[in-house]
Amino acid sequence: DGGDDGASDHEVILDPIDILYFPYPKSADDGTGFGCLIILLLLKKNKNLVRLYRAVREVFGPDERLGDDPAVLPTNGCDSVKNFH
Repeated sequence: DGGDDGASDHEVILDPIDILYFPYPKSADDGTGFGCLIILLLLKKNKNLVRLYRAVREVFGPDERLGDDPAVLPTNGCDSVKNFH
């Protein structure tokens, strides 16, 4: 059993805990915005989801939010994401 949520090593349980959104107006980014809402689905962190995150990061690298430190793993993104709306 690989997950702390009852999932096997080959399953990732996506357990939504919240849904958030913020506007992305057409005027954003020097007029190149999409004029839509950006939806964020917050998921409960579990062992296999963290393994998936790390595997994706190995392939695609870190993004500008996390920098280059491979040890950085967001532990509670809810706090920063909720500030958007």
